[in-house]
Formats: sequence, structure tokens, C-alpha cells
Amino acid sequence: MGESLEVELLAGDSQFESQMIFSLLESHKMSHVIPWRRLKRRVNPAEVLSVKDRIDVEGPEHLRCVYHRLRAPTEGLIGRA
Repeated sequence: MGESLEVELLAGDSQFESQMIFSLLESHKMSHVIPWRRLKRRVNPAEVLSVKDRIDVEGPEHLRCVYHRLRAPTEGLIGRA
């Protein structure tokens, strides 16, 4: 009772992509794997994940592996709910 939980990495979908969320996570010293949406007139940096075909992402291989490992189990749960 009263124990604290330490979170080092957050994986979320592109709905969490905002500078406010990124700043909050940074202030708590948390890393994140949140893909950026593809928006008109914006070129996403090569070092971030970008949404491709709704649920698939493209970007650095190590980030894609982490994203799929952490997000896949929750997608099934959300689908059943």
C-alpha cells in the first residue's frame, strides 16, 4: 500500500500526438513511442514513427518493434470492448 509506480516508456497511438503531451512526458522524464500523424504541409522527421494506412507505422525499425509489441495486445482488448 502506498507504493509508487515508475513508468519509463509510454506507447500510444497518434491521437496522443501533441506538443503538450510530449512536454508533459518530458517533464516527468518519460520516453514515448507515439507515431506522428501525416498532415498536409508537414514533413515528419525521419527519426519518428509516422502513421501509415491507419494502424501501421513507418520509421526506425527499433521504434516500430517497440510500438507493435506494446500496442498490439491493447488493440485486441479495445476491439472486444
